[in-house]
Amino acid sequence: MEPHRPTPTIDHPNDAQRLRDHLEATRQQFESLPDVVGVTLNGGLSRGYGDELSEIDLTLYLSADGYETWTSGRAPVPIGITVVDDQLYDIEIERIDTFESETWSDTEQWDRSYAEILYDPEGRLAAAFDDHLEPPPGLDHAEGLLFDCWWHFRLTTACWIRRGDALQAHYVLDNAIGPLVESLFAVNEEYLPHEKWLVNLSRSLDWRPDDWGTRLQSAMSTGDGSMETVHERRGVIAALWDDIDRYARDQSDDGLPVRWMQRTFYRALSHLVEAERIPLEAWDEAYGSRLLSMDPFAAVATVEAETVTLDATALADLTADDVYEWHYQVVEAVRA
Repeated sequence: MEPHRPTPTIDHPNDAQRLRDHLEATRQQFESLPDVVGVTLNGGLSRGYGDELSEIDLTLYLSADGYETWTSGRAPVPIGITVVDDQLYDIEIERIDTFESETWSDTEQWDRSYAEILYDPEGRLAAAFDDHLEPPPGLDHAEGLLFDCWWHFRLTTACWIRRGDALQAHYVLDNAIGPLVESLFAVNEEYLPHEKWLVNLSRSLDWRPDDWGTRLQSAMSTGDGSMETVHERRGVIAALWDDIDRYARDQSDDGLPVRWMQRTFYRALSHLVEAERIPLEAWDEAYGSRLLSMDPFAAVATVEAETVTLDATALADLTADDVYEWHYQVVEAVRA
């Protein structure tokens, strides 16, 4: 059985079959164009939805010489948005050898995970998808996303509440929504969608916080723009963040005693306390050397002779006044 994928949730007639019928009637004219070695269907139609505002998104894969010809003003068909037999199409082109060798961005991973191969006589597209389509970023990626959201709704919004600027506070809360929703995709082990589809596809994820749609709407609503509504939004975002953080920790067998966004700091400090001395190369591979210049590591670790060494006395003497609260929570969890 095919694994469930997020699909559009739109309360509007789905015209996908008519669009697919149109594509079926016209695809031969694209496949037979000179220098075309492959064709894929992308966009909303590949994800299962289309309506009168949708275009049919096709990517044409070209030989190296053909790509140079098509991009020098001699393409045999229009590129980009165009009309084909009374239907809107969006025609993109890719140089096949570049497609086969390039690194795919996060958005390309998401979009191409839905792509349908329509024409691939030499099997080059199938091979490229097998080689380059990586597993979704998953729980590891949720760590940074949850921190990004927390930084916006907890820290930065607090500054503007204190300064009495409700409009700026609402703007900062707006910027917490993206990483919040993306973290939901990450804990569901799904690719992160383009922002055009982010909220819509979130409604069909396998796991969502209770009453996700209604609560997310409240999290995004600025109401009358007052400071009161800032506090209301902030509370809703914080509660959703808590739910996603709790789910991430439940999915892991780490028994993590801190927030998911603090996982790397907790793991690194726990490792250092247990080992007392770690080769710098091994530390760098596991956590990155930059971490050593940040608290609490800057206060309790030294680097000499390519070795990271714990200062156990400094760790034992560290107090809440010595480091930021976020870092001290990690210290307390490790010392517990």
